[in-house]
Formats: sequence, structure tokens, C-alpha cells
Amino acid sequence: MDKELERGIERLAMIFESGHVLKLSTPEPIPGQFAFLFVARAYGKDWRFSLSREALSDLPAMQDYQQGAARFARILESRLRSKSPGFLCISKVPLLLDIEWPSEPLANRAASYVRVGVTDARDGRFAYCYVVITHRQSMFDLKPDPFLVQERVVNSIRTAVDSGLLKFYPRQAHPVELQEVKLNTRQSTIGTPQMIDEYLRRKVFWLAFKAGDSSSITWIADPWDADYLGAPVNSLRQAAQILDARSELRLDELKEFASIGRELLARAREFEISESAEKQGRRLGSDEEAWDVFICHASEDKESFVRPLAEALQKRGFRVWFDEYALRLGDSLRRSIDLGLSSSRFGVVVLSPAFFSKEWTQKELDGLVSRESGGKKIILPVWHNVTASDVRRYSPTLSDRFAVASSEGLLRVVDKIVESAKSTDVHSEVPNDSN
Repeated sequence: MDKELERGIERLAMIFESGHVLKLSTPEPIPGQFAFLFVARAYGKDWRFSLSREALSDLPAMQDYQQGAARFARILESRLRSKSPGFLCISKVPLLLDIEWPSEPLANRAASYVRVGVTDARDGRFAYCYVVITHRQSMFDLKPDPFLVQERVVNSIRTAVDSGLLKFYPRQAHPVELQEVKLNTRQSTIGTPQMIDEYLRRKVFWLAFKAGDSSSITWIADPWDADYLGAPVNSLRQAAQILDARSELRLDELKEFASIGRELLARAREFEISESAEKQGRRLGSDEEAWDVFICHASEDKESFVRPLAEALQKRGFRVWFDEYALRLGDSLRRSIDLGLSSSRFGVVVLSPAFFSKEWTQKELDGLVSRESGGKKIILPVWHNVTASDVRRYSPTLSDRFAVASSEGLLRVVDKIVESAKSTDVHSEVPNDSN
């Protein structure tokens, strides 16, 4: 082992063990790769991760790497102190993750992947997937901090669960094929107070109380949760203080960890009945409706508006049919789109100059129009860089519909879609961020 690598390993151990809580294992060389496997231990729990030989050798001289290591170590200390080191989704699913580091090259693609076993902590059902990390993401998004990939993988799994991309099976009945998840390196900033309140209630319920008892704790001020929810860490702390004042949570002296409060404990049975009903598919319409919204759009608008819109709707708990989420290698594009059109409760149609010029988008729109019968409204229009006269020239019937313009801002567009969906569907309850 060369001197630079030895110094890097020593520096990493010093950073991790400086708080006298974490213990870092002796690194194990990974056969066939220039990387090492580490295990961080605290409170009787482990977290495995890998680092490349290059990152370890550069660590003593790279201030950014040292700061990333210190941040990661402090996060692990707090996560492992919690009763359950699992993760809660906005869609209310508590997850236990087994990330199988290191990442490996993905054949015939400029990407690597890491396998992840995902368990629904409520019933033990299982999803086995692989998270794809493109070379571009590795070079531009993750290179400044080699520890950031840990958070990104976790939050990409949560987003995939929220979107309905991951399908859970009894563990012994899972198909041989792994399910694909794309690494998401983009952040959203749409977390609302109501969403955060509900998230914290359910996190304390599932990852503290149900994992142990009424005295069990979970970490409230988790930066990974904050990034996933699109809210500052301090917003989580403040929300927890309000819930503590309502006796729904009980905060510790430092206001970092919480256990279940008296008022929430009194509603424990109600929580479980509600969760059971939702898990059986009664929350979001019939079993035939696999998605809440289908986003009909031109590819030219994807980067500037449609992808952020899809991510923002997922953050609100909507299951979104979006080609980047729903299409997998080898899928039939036409068949997958047809399934999305027929199995979505609403169609968000992003009208733009590029949309008007495409024959493909017109076919998708026709498919949504054909589902509007008996006065039922399916289509929710969004005007993107177009005026009323532009829409009128393209479709007089669409121009008469109430629409929201992207120029009003992403948050306003999402709010109006949520509001319209809630007021339109009288047969099932749309996910919302209220109590």
C-alpha cells in the first residue's frame, strides 16, 4: 500500500472517529476494482460504503473531500442512533435499504450501477433494483464530494417508490430481473409546512414507535430528509417543535430526536387502519389506475420545465407517468405510452410551440380526449411559452379550458394541478399535504 493511500485511510478514520461514537472498520480491498469497502458502526448498527483508491489518496490534500467525510460521518452518527435506520417516503412507505457497494460498470452504457435491496418495513415485501449512475453524473455532480452518492442513491430510491416505479413482491417471489432506477441529482424546493408535518408524524410513528416502543427515537434534523422534501433542515426542526407543542411528538433537549407524543400515540390504531387501507389500493382510485397523472409534452420542453414539474408532483405524493421514469431498456415506447394514457387519472398537457409542431403529441392528446366522457375532466392544461391566441389557433376547445401558465412559477403550477385534481375526482381521494 503506497504512502498516499495509507495517509488517506488514516485521515478518514480520524474524521469518522473524532466524535468517539462511530468506529470505522479496517478497509477491505475490493477484488477487480481500485476501491475499498468500509463499515461504519455505532449503537449496534452498521453502514457499509465504498471509496475509490483515487478518492482515498486525494483525501489528505482535498479540503472538499474532508468536509464531505465529516458531514457524512456526523449524519451516520445520528442516523444509527435512531431506533430504525430506515427511510420514510412521501408516499408514506417506510423503507429498509441494503445498498450493495461498490458500484459496478454497466455493460454497453456510459454508466455504473449499484444494487439495492428495498424492503417495505410495514409488511416485509421486497423490491430488488439497481440504481444507474451515469458517467456524466459521476464527473460533474458527484466528483466534488465522493460521499454525496450515498444520499443521492437513498433519495433516488425514495423518489422511485413515490412514483410507483418500484414494484414490491413477497421476497421469495421477486422476479429474477432487477428493477432499474435512475440516479436523481436534482433538488426540488416545494416542501410545504403541511407536507413536512405529515412526514414527521409518520416518520416518528413507523421508524420509532413501530420499530420499538413509545420511548424509541428517530432523527428529526436529517439533511437527507431535508433535501428529499425540498426544505431546509431548520424547517424540519421548527415543524417538530410545533408538533411537540401539540403533544404529537416528544423532542429531546437538543431538539434533534423525537419519540411519539401522547396525542399521536392515542391515534395509533387509527394510523394503522389508515395505512392498511391505503396499502390495499383504496387511497388513489382503482387498481386499473396505476398513475395519478400522465404528462403529455414535447421533448424540447423536458429540460427547462417538464422534468422539474414531474419531480415536483412526485414530491406532493403523486404517481407520475413520465417517460424517464416509466420506460425501461427494451420497452415498447408506443405500448408503454398507451398504458400510461389508459391507466392515469389525469393528463397534464404542457402546451408549447414545440408541442403544437408535433404529430406525436397530438396523438397523445387525442388519447386523453377520448377518455373524457360523461362530463368527466381528464385533461389539465399548462401553457408553456404560449398565449391564449396561440392555443386558440391550435385548438379552440382547449383554449376555453381553465389553464395555468408556467410563467406563474413552478410552485403555482403544481398547486393548481393538485387543486384541480382534488376538485375534479369525486370517486377517490387525491394525495394532499393537509392533516
